[in-house]
Amino acid sequence: MSLTTRLKIYNNYNINHNMTRNKSDKYDNAKFNHNKNIKMKSDRLHFIANKSKGENAMLAKKIVELYDTRQISQSDKLEDLLWELRFSTGKVIKNKANKLINKYATIEPITKRLKDKTTQRLQLKEQKSKAITKIQKMFRNTTTFKVSVEQALNKNVLKIIVAANKIGSLIKSEIPAYIARTFLTARKQITYKKYFIYAICNLKNIDTDEEKFAKSKSFESTELGKFFNNFITNINNIGQSDERLKILNVEYNVVQIPEGSGCATATSSREVDSILNKKSVIKIINDDNNCFWYALACLMYPNNKAIRDFRNTKARINTAKTLCNKCKFEWNKPVAINYHCLVEETFNINISVIELQKYTHIRR
Repeated sequence: MSLTTRLKIYNNYNINHNMTRNKSDKYDNAKFNHNKNIKMKSDRLHFIANKSKGENAMLAKKIVELYDTRQISQSDKLEDLLWELRFSTGKVIKNKANKLINKYATIEPITKRLKDKTTQRLQLKEQKSKAITKIQKMFRNTTTFKVSVEQALNKNVLKIIVAANKIGSLIKSEIPAYIARTFLTARKQITYKKYFIYAICNLKNIDTDEEKFAKSKSFESTELGKFFNNFITNINNIGQSDERLKILNVEYNVVQIPEGSGCATATSSREVDSILNKKSVIKIINDDNNCFWYALACLMYPNNKAIRDFRNTKARINTAKTLCNKCKFEWNKPVAINYHCLVEETFNINISVIELQKYTHIRR
């Protein structure tokens, strides 16, 4: 049907729509409670449907009823379909109409769907409010923490371990509040003005006794909000949402950012690239997961040039494997940073890990 024909019909409808509209009790029933815009669209759909004949008229009536009961909320596609039913008697258009009716016949009206969503949102809000109240009460009345602090590199590096004296299992919705409390406790031990910080949370599954850990990225002290969000996200990514977890401890590693410009008469560059190119710095070049053991082998045997030479893979691998076996670790598996303490105890050494990716210039 041409656009001109449609416009003529619409003009006739606008003049006489009060005479042609369906005045049935069902149409005027207040239960539909349409606003002015929806009523206008409904009037237009009824006008088009009333001109259909035979089987097409029954299909058109059912389609309009779906719009009136708000099972379908968009009128544009319905309007095009009703025009086709009015001027076409082919099977294709009938099948199209039946398919639409069957699809939406069992769908709840949009008003009920929106009401259900609102109810769910309010229930979730109420549950969160109860959970927050429960957590606050638990922390106020029962939770106390013990703190241990280790210092290194002339007190420029801190490892602060915070553990609860007594606490049961936690569900995942309770973890953010617990971590926030441990951080506030650890923060009292930090006297630096500027620093980098990363954290490790050691957990255990109450039901299976499986131990797990989550580690944050490193952030500056000006990005504590990002640090906290990253840490909580990594913890929540462990296990299932209903898993019962016990937090063994939370370890906060803090590295002071020096102030001032350093020695004005220094002749050596303090840029990271320059430091890494010095002969005293050993680069570990490997294509497996044993870089930690290779680095340890170089440090444990500083006078063995064969181990330091990355081309002599046989000597380096044999020495590194011996160290790995002595610590009772699995070969070719990455060594998590929170397991370095086991290596320190085995060889009676101290291991410091400094993340250089964020540093472009290191000051004395």
